[in-house]
Amino acid sequence: SLITKNLYAESLRLSPEELHQQLTNKALIILDTRAKDDYDVGHITNAINFPVDITYANKRTNGQIQQPIQMQKYLRQAGISTDSEVVIYDGGQLVDAARVFWTLEVYGIKKVKILDHGFNYWLNKNYSISQSTPSIKASQYIATTNHQRLASKFTTQLAINNSNKVVIDAR
Repeated sequence: SLITKNLYAESLRLSPEELHQQLTNKALIILDTRAKDDYDVGHITNAINFPVDITYANKRTNGQIQQPIQMQKYLRQAGISTDSEVVIYDGGQLVDAARVFWTLEVYGIKKVKILDHGFNYWLNKNYSISQSTPSIKASQYIATTNHQRLASKFTTQLAINNSNKVVIDAR
């Protein structure tokens, strides 16, 4: 039902007010998906720069997701493990945040949320920002793939011919 879907969608987002109240939570990992130059100018306190471009195997060629061994390296460097609580934000369009969200889901990170409205809204609320890079304790994350979050050419062709499936082209 529509109500259930809306409640589920709510559970995937975190309001700026909620994040502001949780900034002292040392277990929470905050990822800023903006370019490093933007991150360096200012970011949410304790946020780690995790540019969206690192989620692409080759962004110029296609939207294919980064290879597991590379994502393992990036997730370890960010201190992320499968049970980490992660909040992701971008400038406010939510496209880059959604891409990183999906990538983390593909690679088995289960407790992921997107910051509602993004960084520009955070600034408009006059919440504090930082130019400091937080110290990060690397994780021992081992890459695993949640194949239910990936669509191959074959599974897409099967879904197109199945009246119980909906295919959304999100390019």
